[in-house]
Amino acid sequence: MTTAAIHPNVIAGETPRLSPFAPASPSDLDKQHELGQFLTPNPVAEFMASLFEIHRSEVRMLDAGAGAGALSAALVGRLCRDPRKPKRISITAYEIDAAQIEPLQATTRV
Repeated sequence: MTTAAIHPNVIAGETPRLSPFAPASPSDLDKQHELGQFLTPNPVAEFMASLFEIHRSEVRMLDAGAGAGALSAALVGRLCRDPRKPKRISITAYEIDAAQIEPLQATTRV
């Protein structure tokens, strides 16, 4: 089992890029089922991020099953578009699927 922790500090005003990922193959779907994964589609992540009301100067977020980082990126993007942006956003993202580490790193790279 591979575990990775990524602790990027995102400066408010910079919107992270979502990394596209290929549709799952049957073997990928088997692996996702085995790991209990649900990879959140970007439109769902954007909707979920729209539900948060955060008005603090510093935001710390834990993404405990980060996958490719869609939920984290959607929330950071929404916060950066808000008129009352936080001054600092810190993300701690964990992922046990080695195949998701590179896409996660690409998504959280600023």
